[in-house]
Amino acid sequence: MSEAVARDAGPRGWLSTVAHGRFLRSLAVLPAGLVSEAVADGRAAVDFKLSCDTPPGGLLFALCPLLDALLEANRPDDAEALLRNDFPGEPPPYALSSPMFLQSRARLRQVQGRTSDAVADLRAAGAMWREMGVRHPALATWRADLVATGTPTGDLADENLRLAESAEAPGPLSTALRVKALVAPREQRLPLLEHAVKVSDGTADRLAHAHALIALGSALRRAGHREAARDPLRTALSLTAPAGAHRAAALATAELHAAGARPRRPATHGPESLTTAEHQVAGLAASGLTNREIAARLILSRRTVETHLAHAYAKLGITSRHDLDAALVRRG
Repeated sequence: MSEAVARDAGPRGWLSTVAHGRFLRSLAVLPAGLVSEAVADGRAAVDFKLSCDTPPGGLLFALCPLLDALLEANRPDDAEALLRNDFPGEPPPYALSSPMFLQSRARLRQVQGRTSDAVADLRAAGAMWREMGVRHPALATWRADLVATGTPTGDLADENLRLAESAEAPGPLSTALRVKALVAPREQRLPLLEHAVKVSDGTADRLAHAHALIALGSALRRAGHREAARDPLRTALSLTAPAGAHRAAALATAELHAAGARPRRPATHGPESLTTAEHQVAGLAASGLTNREIAARLILSRRTVETHLAHAYAKLGITSRHDLDAALVRRG
């Protein structure tokens, strides 16, 4: 639906609708694990919002998925620069996007080792959500995020799990089970993590599934089951590395090494090294579409298309789109 909104609005010159469609798509593709695409869509939406003096509440809606995507891409410095350059202050007190922003900023602060700042943001977000009466764990993630900081939280992990079970949403439920395992007695951790993997397996929530696999592999390794740990970790790596989810891929790689495995280094040249976005653009170029047509088809700027093609050429060792078809056949 988000792609249709942006695609249909583009030829009509409805730039605000195109930006809104890309914002919606960033919300959809990030849980699906397509991190590179989420970054591109989020950046385009934020740039448009900044170009037309959007009120803070509206700007924050676009900033949140971009912040989260940059973290999943293992780019915390870029996320910090985004805050410093585009929204250095505090969110307005009564906007729906304000607690969302505080949650996203808290995740950045936690990655930066600023746990006390993360906790402050999450407690403030929780107070806002409670005042609004919003409890759904897909939106109000502060409970899970707060437990993940390691701060004593009482029964918050259980409350979050009950909400996720009621919502019946696989991604939030997988996350709630994984977070519950952080504070559960040792004998309960593996069953909780196995359940987290199971409920997200085969769903659109591939990023939550990958994080559950990593948590399970890590727990198995720590319990002395090094060989058993390798399968979920290898699966997680295969889900994350090609789609630009570099933070999760780095975690999976580190755990694989700790489990005694030697994962293959990610390809830096050849068809296997292309990101999902690069392969998609290169495939359309190989089929005969011009850069302008590719941009319209994928709801991208021509500059983004050109960048993806330049990266693809370098990785494939070619200099012309006429060589793309033969080069891409070698993929896999």
